[in-house]
Amino acid sequence: MILLTVTKGKYENMPTNLGDLPPELVLQIAQKLNTQSLLRLARSCWALYWLLMPEIGQRAHTAAFAPLDLYEENFIYDHGQRHGVDEPVFSLHASYGIPAGEFGASDWDALGKAVAGGELDNARGLLKHNLDPNSYVVSGERMLTLAVQSRNVDMVRMLLEFGADTSRLDLITNLSPLLHAARGQKEEIVRLLIEASTDLNANGVMQSIAAYCTPETMQMALAYGGNPAAISPGGLTVLHSIARHNDVHLFNLVQSELPAAILNAQNDVGHTALHIVLSDEYSPLAMPLARHPEVDMDIQDIWGFTVLHLAIRNRRFDVAHTLIQRGASFNLLSLHGENCLHLAVESGSVPITRMLLERGANGISNISEFRSIFSWATHHGDPEMVALFKQLVLE
Repeated sequence: MILLTVTKGKYENMPTNLGDLPPELVLQIAQKLNTQSLLRLARSCWALYWLLMPEIGQRAHTAAFAPLDLYEENFIYDHGQRHGVDEPVFSLHASYGIPAGEFGASDWDALGKAVAGGELDNARGLLKHNLDPNSYVVSGERMLTLAVQSRNVDMVRMLLEFGADTSRLDLITNLSPLLHAARGQKEEIVRLLIEASTDLNANGVMQSIAAYCTPETMQMALAYGGNPAAISPGGLTVLHSIARHNDVHLFNLVQSELPAAILNAQNDVGHTALHIVLSDEYSPLAMPLARHPEVDMDIQDIWGFTVLHLAIRNRRFDVAHTLIQRGASFNLLSLHGENCLHLAVESGSVPITRMLLERGANGISNISEFRSIFSWATHHGDPEMVALFKQLVLE
């Protein structure tokens, strides 16, 4: 909340919203503010933005800030905010928001344009005149990120030669150039940045290399000190990325270095790596994980599904058979009351149903009007399944 307190004088009874101040008083205040405070004041409400534009424009040019049109493009007032009440936050570079006035100078006029445009000779000339290779543009990307985004290997190499720091993060997203390169599947640039001794264990880097790059690049990252057991604040591991990649070779590359805590780590929806691979009916990684002695088979995701639930539901009966043989619990219920026996009957797998019944699976139904799974199977008219129940349960 932005308030102005005046106890005496001609403005004594004026409203406290800054947008309702007399223009001449606003301009007087503006003269006393530094540039960042002026930007914050201008974006505290829409009326002040237009009133202070001439002053902002003058300072933008005299203080060597980025051109005014870039501020107008990147700092956009949010009309849903309450004037004088909410802290001013603006749309910045797509979906990111920052408090107004928390940006500094930029070399966008010259170096940024040369790097983004792939103008190698111009960029080299500017760097020789001591422009900072770690500078950034108004939307927060540093020079290395601009070169990565344009897929310009020669520009990345030249920036590194002039001392660009691969560990410097972009100002708003806090992403590293290596993370941009990995997510963009720019293999040659990823390897170049790894060779430049970038921080491979920064948040999300190894996970992105595992998810988007080749096994050869992942092997290089490991050789340069990347941690295969890295885990992000959100619970994402390298193994989660390998599971999404469905790459058995990558798994074989790192599995000896993965402790049980990583093998069983859950992401934001409670999925372990085995949960993830079982979403693919033909995943080649499902069996190696299902057989792994340290994989916990009874972890439930936020919907209550274990890996055995998913194996049966998604008709990976080979995986289900392995999990049951390893001793997975088959009487755990999902959020909707499904147990493994019900899912087996529903999927039509007589062998899995037989295995569960022989091991004492609970035949009570919790998800329909039928009192038992046998009643459900009878209603749905599967004669082979009904015969199995009669043989093993009713006799």
